[in-house]
Amino acid sequence: MIADISNTLCGQKFVHLPRKNRNSGGVAVILRNGFGSKMNDYIVYAAMECLDVTVKASNKSLRLLSIYRPPPSTKNNLTMSMFLNDFSRLIEDLSTSQTCCLISGDFNFHMNACNPEAELFQELINSADLHQHVTFPTHTKGHTLD
Repeated sequence: MIADISNTLCGQKFVHLPRKNRNSGGVAVILRNGFGSKMNDYIVYAAMECLDVTVKASNKSLRLLSIYRPPPSTKNNLTMSMFLNDFSRLIEDLSTSQTCCLISGDFNFHMNACNPEAELFQELINSADLHQHVTFPTHTKGHTLD
C-alpha cells in the first residue's frame, strides 16, 4: 500500500513511520521534492503515534510532527489522561528545540467549547504557548476537528 502511494506522488516524497506490530497504519507526511528531510529519533508513546521530521529548505528548518491519537476504547485500553500525559511530555521535549515546530494530526476529538476533552487539550496547548492555526469549522456539522 505504501509503495502504491509513493509511486503515484510525482514531484513529492513520502516519509512514513509504520505502526508497531501491525501490517498497516502509522503516521506519514508528504513533502515536495527539493525539501531536505531527516526523521528525528522518536519516542514510543503509550497513547499516540508521532512522526518527528526536520524539513529543510535553503537555510531554513522546520520541525514537523504528525500525530495520531487512536480513539480510546475497551479494546485498546487507552484513556484521555494517557494521551494528555504523552502530549505533555512531547511539548516538554519540544520546549528545548531550537527549531520552529509545527504539530499536526488526528487527535480524535472536536475542538469546541462543549467538549471537556478538547478543553483539557486546549489548556495544555495554551500552557505551552502553542497556537491553533485552524480557526474555522472543518467538519460538516460545523465544528473544528483536531
